[in-house]
Amino acid sequence: MPSRRALLAALGAAGAAGAVGAARVAGVRRPVGLSDAEWHRGAYDRQRTGNGRERDAPGPGLTRRWATDVPDDAHSSSPILVDGSVHVVAAVPSTRAGDRPRPVRFLRLDAASGAVELDSLVTRHESPGTSDAVAWDSLVYADGTFYLLAFDGVHALAPDGTERWHRPLGGAPSNSNLATAHPVVVDGSVYAPTASTTWHTDASEGLYALDAATGDVRWRYEVPNDVRGWTFAPSYADGTLYCSVLDLGVVALDTADGTVQWERRVPVTGPPTVGEGRVFASVEPSDSDRSGVVGLDMGTGKPDWRTEADGTWLGRSVATAGGLVFHRERLSDIVCREAATGEERWRHGLAFSGLGTPAIADGRVYALARPEEKGPSGLLAIDAESGDRVGFARTRYETGGDTSVALGGGLAFATSSYGVVQCFESCLAGAEGHCLH
Repeated sequence: MPSRRALLAALGAAGAAGAVGAARVAGVRRPVGLSDAEWHRGAYDRQRTGNGRERDAPGPGLTRRWATDVPDDAHSSSPILVDGSVHVVAAVPSTRAGDRPRPVRFLRLDAASGAVELDSLVTRHESPGTSDAVAWDSLVYADGTFYLLAFDGVHALAPDGTERWHRPLGGAPSNSNLATAHPVVVDGSVYAPTASTTWHTDASEGLYALDAATGDVRWRYEVPNDVRGWTFAPSYADGTLYCSVLDLGVVALDTADGTVQWERRVPVTGPPTVGEGRVFASVEPSDSDRSGVVGLDMGTGKPDWRTEADGTWLGRSVATAGGLVFHRERLSDIVCREAATGEERWRHGLAFSGLGTPAIADGRVYALARPEEKGPSGLLAIDAESGDRVGFARTRYETGGDTSVALGGGLAFATSSYGVVQCFESCLAGAEGHCLH
């Protein structure tokens, strides 16, 4: 039987030897070939596992290849990789826009250089206000179309940024910072959360099933009126959608008509992740100074295990691969546990770690983090088996971020605070400004 390390290393090793090995020519910067690098949504897949599997990620000697500031110091979404280019959504927060209209933009960047190839206006919030969130970390790609959630609903875009359809959800800009809302696209339907766009409106919080070609509503799931709401990004597996709702819990819905298959009242604070026969989510009781992770049976919602630790703000995304789960605890440590039992295997202490889902490939875990107090933030790589640090590279302006990392072609892509999209690679030595591979 292969070892746990062998299983983890296999998550991405398959394509590494060919294109990457041939590209490492001393004195010449690695050419970028992203044939293996399709990464179509934050947290990688519709299960939100963060598990890049066959994707090729940078190893030791992590360094920043390029950094691109997006317009107006905008908040930016998790990057996704489509057809060899990097795509993000950028939205200007009110704190920087003042009374000016706040645009939501769709951008495409060259993966090799970071040059902006496309900057297309999606929508614009015209009224002044104090709400920060006018677009969520929600960009996904499926079947030739990009989908995203903004304050005014779901937008479907062609690759050139032109709008194919727009479905209003009756929402508005939100004060909430719980900003992950990636739709699930499967079998011709788009399943999109309202993600608290209903704040201070008459619209109902919940989840919409939309026709992927037209945006027409197929069905709606409405959160019960006795809970505060906030529908996080859903996960999908085998005809079932798993939704976590703040102050309600986790709900399993039939994709055909939205029928509730089961509901489990747990104090969830983030999107669900599906894997290893379970649904994983972060939990934090509102009346407690403790937080943790829960593992629920996929078929029934029955809790298999639950962890608790001192300190709130556990972190809102869980990744899973090779029989393990990886999550952030207290916005600092990254923790690895057995998926079957919740037993802790290792803990990597940090000064700060954001809210994005850790990304996993080549037996390593990647996340934006700040390792030491008063030290710089950057992209951190951790050995998935041991928890040891194997690489770190500073971000521009040395700031962190709450988005997820995308991996492929021996590169890592991330967006940090102040609207900076960045690319990282391995560089074991350098000379005259060149990275020697």
